[in-house]
Amino acid sequence: MRNYMPDSDLTEQTNLAEREAGVTPSLSRRKLLASLGIAGATAVAAEVLGMRNVVFGKKDGVTDAVYDENGKLRLPDLLAMNFVLPVTAAQLRSETNPMPNWMYYVRDAGKEGYFYYDAADTASPDNTGTVLVSISGARFKRVVEDGVVNVQWFGATGNGVTDDAPAIQAALHAVPQAGGTLLFPPTESYYALKSQGIWIENRSHLSLTSSGAIIKYKDGVPDVRDTTRKYSNIVMQNCKHIKLEGLVLHGNISNRQALSGGESFQSCLTLISCENVLIRHCTFTEGMTDGIYVGGIYSGSPSTGTVSLSKNILIDFCAISRCRRNNISIVAADGVTVSNCSVTDAGTIQGTNPKCGIDVEPNKGWFGTCKRIRLQNNTIENSAGSYGVSFGGSGHEDVHVDGNRIAYNNTGLNF
Repeated sequence: MRNYMPDSDLTEQTNLAEREAGVTPSLSRRKLLASLGIAGATAVAAEVLGMRNVVFGKKDGVTDAVYDENGKLRLPDLLAMNFVLPVTAAQLRSETNPMPNWMYYVRDAGKEGYFYYDAADTASPDNTGTVLVSISGARFKRVVEDGVVNVQWFGATGNGVTDDAPAIQAALHAVPQAGGTLLFPPTESYYALKSQGIWIENRSHLSLTSSGAIIKYKDGVPDVRDTTRKYSNIVMQNCKHIKLEGLVLHGNISNRQALSGGESFQSCLTLISCENVLIRHCTFTEGMTDGIYVGGIYSGSPSTGTVSLSKNILIDFCAISRCRRNNISIVAADGVTVSNCSVTDAGTIQGTNPKCGIDVEPNKGWFGTCKRIRLQNNTIENSAGSYGVSFGGSGHEDVHVDGNRIAYNNTGLNF
């Protein structure tokens, strides 16, 4: 295998590590590591650094010698050891003689992380983020801690130019099916959408988390009418136990031309027949249709059919503003709470009716499709349509409106 540092430096560093670890220098590095395995190599590294009780990839029980005050690995210390080899992704893909008992540290900007060679795997495709395949067919697997997958590992740039939708979708597919987190690191610009929105279906125990990352449609992207709503920034269908936190979803209607003649079914966030969803500390703005749409899946006809409702949705401490139709539309749901939110300026950009702050309106004929609705401690202001908050249509059951500031609308509250 090709070394990525001068041979003399590598040999001196190897001998030093071996002496410190109490290993006879005549034992080759390859034989030493082969005898230890990955866990053993990490343990020896811990001995050299004066650490104890190290569990690789976990923070529990690890001293500050490994992690800084922000919980981030102190990489310079680890990279100084022979047990971790710093490489680029391109070097890993060109590897023809992989070492099963080494950790490889990929140092490409935005894609940093630990990989190991999985000799038992001969089939997994290269997904660019958590599995890299070399020219010799070796599969290198990223060490993923606690199911957290970073969208930047898969090439999402957040530079506001590149269409990041395919990379985000690929990252989503890499989150363990049993559950995990899709992480959006904040950038100086935004994660741009052009070809599609983000489609999430039949997933559970999934978190989409950030501390302010923006997912935004690019200027000039056509407004496409599609009743599947797949051109929303994010669509979730048949998903359970979901959390969205700290994201900004931006439809960019101020720099796109809306279709005439009503809605196009593009919202910032669309929930269709989802259950147990927590949405907290997020921003939804300039949705081509709605900021947040909560709906269901309809079967049959209104008089004889059924609706698979969205259930137990909490929208808390969010800001929803300047969406074309409504800021929030609740159409088919059993159990929705909107609390502590700022809901402002609905329909003020290329508006189409009803241009309402919060519109709770079941599809007519499907009786009883909006139940247990709670609007608490929100501020709903400056809607361009007839109402700030409206309960229209038919089929409402068990509705509570309490502690809200509803102001500067043509009419505040409509039942």
